[in-house]
Amino acid sequence: MNLGYKLVSKIALSIGLVVFTISSAHAYLPIYKHLSDATKINRERAPKYAELSNNKSLKLSYELIAMERVGILGTIKLDYEAKAYLKHDIGVFHDDLIDMALTPKFSSHYLDNLAPREQIIYKTKPIIKKWKESIKQYDLQAIYDEAVVLLEVGELKETNQNCLTRHFVESIARSILNHEGHRIKALSLGLKDPKEMLLEFLKIQVNSLIWTESLDKRAFEIQKENIPLFCNDVPAIPYH
Repeated sequence: MNLGYKLVSKIALSIGLVVFTISSAHAYLPIYKHLSDATKINRERAPKYAELSNNKSLKLSYELIAMERVGILGTIKLDYEAKAYLKHDIGVFHDDLIDMALTPKFSSHYLDNLAPREQIIYKTKPIIKKWKESIKQYDLQAIYDEAVVLLEVGELKETNQNCLTRHFVESIARSILNHEGHRIKALSLGLKDPKEMLLEFLKIQVNSLIWTESLDKRAFEIQKENIPLFCNDVPAIPYH
């Protein structure tokens, strides 16, 4: 076990203890639930992928778990702010994040046996910069339109690689799809406009693309051996 793996494991464990303490004392937190459920799935599957890949996947699995736990810490404030809307049946974050129970069952190979052969490198820095500017200008439609193109005819159309990046872009598109509805319902009930908290979450999603790109690039060497690391570990996200 190398130093990098030990460090990632210690970070994941330490953050896990903190978020468990926070969450156990409070009511339903939608972002926390989504990310903690994802962490549980990835922890269960990590040794299975490690066995298939001769341990080459283990560091990637635990990097993902550590990043999910960092994500929990970074969104605690948003989760608590959402409670004021959830109690009025406004699905802030709850409707935007798909239940991890819908994740496909573990498989040792791609279900269609179509492992990727040629790597598609998708650089996320330009789109992060562009989308953050669009958020600043409150032009969410531009982000949504570009996300749909990326997912359906662009660099992220293949479903057997770049799977974490694809997952986050789907999530970004879904968040934007629900954005206006959350605001309208909140304002109709005399609640504070949730616009700023929704934009804050959207910025977190966009900024996360830099590390999904990193994990996806390194996962390709495993995926091309017909091991669906990451690709079979996230639920499909409706974004239309």
